[in-house]
Amino acid sequence: PAEFLHNASAGTLTLDEIFMFTMVHDINVRDDDGYTALLLAARDGNINTATMLLDQGVDVNQTDGEYGWTALNMACINDNTVMATMLLRRNANINAEETDMTTTLMTMAEEGKTHMVRFLLDHHAKVDLEKDDGKTALMLACEKGHAETAALLINRGRANVNHEDTIGMTALMLACENGHTGTAELLLYHGANVNQAAMSRWEHLTQRRGTTALMLACAYGHAETAELLLNHGANINLKN
Repeated sequence: PAEFLHNASAGTLTLDEIFMFTMVHDINVRDDDGYTALLLAARDGNINTATMLLDQGVDVNQTDGEYGWTALNMACINDNTVMATMLLRRNANINAEETDMTTTLMTMAEEGKTHMVRFLLDHHAKVDLEKDDGKTALMLACEKGHAETAALLINRGRANVNHEDTIGMTALMLACENGHTGTAELLLYHGANVNQAAMSRWEHLTQRRGTTALMLACAYGHAETAELLLNHGANINLKN
């Protein structure tokens, strides 16, 4: 199995080798990291190997078994749109969720890979899906200050700018908490509620209940961000 998986990773796997291997072993055998031959081929950009494996009936949506990573996820992480396009044509689930319910679109948004976000949106990835903490792709982009990515999600994907995660945080709050003034300005331009207060979905999570974007900007010392919020009508007298 080790040689089979190595060849899949290296792109030297042949059809005869696949036939011989499957006479004795499971084609979905994994390495110590939980990667199958398809996942290795997708990760390392070996499109011919990946195609041969799929032709032999390998499940295009198989995961690594621990984190929930798929071949499509690995192709996109490595900016390989050729591999990703092939996988999508072979019915890869563009909205497949990792173990924490993160989708490939969320991962690309969080990393600020605007070109890959555009690619996924072009292939109809769902924009407002939530991971296990309630965050969406837009929220993850804004938390990291990826304004260009956020703009694409809003303009092309029609992302909900006022969506709340499980503790009531919004994209604007996350941007302001981290001092991303440009991203906050983008959100306000697109209708983010400047005075929206955090309201947890869960009764036992009350630590940020009533908190606003202005409170967060001030608490973390982001004066420029706070000034922006005040200029957009933030209420300085609200209490959490």
